[in-house]
Amino acid sequence: MRRTATAQAFQPGFDFLPPSSPIERRYRIHRELAGDPTERLEQGRAWLKQYDAAIRGGDEAQASEFADRLYAVGDAMPDDDEDEELTGHARLTKLLATAPGQVPLWGQSGTFLITVKKCRVVVHADGDFHFELTAFDWDRPFLSESGYLSIYCDADDARGRTVKQCVTKLAQERSKKPVKMVRTRWDHDTRTRQEIPVGPDPDDADWQPGGWLYELKQKS
Repeated sequence: MRRTATAQAFQPGFDFLPPSSPIERRYRIHRELAGDPTERLEQGRAWLKQYDAAIRGGDEAQASEFADRLYAVGDAMPDDDEDEELTGHARLTKLLATAPGQVPLWGQSGTFLITVKKCRVVVHADGDFHFELTAFDWDRPFLSESGYLSIYCDADDARGRTVKQCVTKLAQERSKKPVKMVRTRWDHDTRTRQEIPVGPDPDDADWQPGGWLYELKQKS
């Protein structure tokens, strides 16, 4: 009598099951990373675009997925031999940053200009949901007396909006009317508080000769 093989029940493979833990999820993502550093960076660029689309679309699950993928690329980035404090994640942020003046995607760092209530404003996006706003025209009224404004946004603010649209909306809501920029210091001789000139941070390379803000200011 000839024996017949008993049919085995189908067992789903590893990737057919949801990851059982955050560690397993990270492991699966790391398996998708390209071995070549250049190709891996291009993966990061592609996932950044998908992260941006998910944020604008209000899809939290997709945003979380691509945030994890970008984090994995940062994990795989070698540290900078010349700067020990520049981690792989910091290097990735730097490599994915926009050109000066170009509006970044969500998740991307960059510096660009907006106009709010006739005030030209320099916006620095750190790649998260935090924006630093500083004056561009230091001789005109600004959104704060100091010439600086810090703004955070949340998922509801970002939904349906680009980075530029979001930060412009928040700046308009935060500032009722531009005011004269004033900085003061205490004068011990006269025992009075005196005004001092306002202006850009002297250590900011963008405002030094050759920097994009410096060159733009010369033309305006």
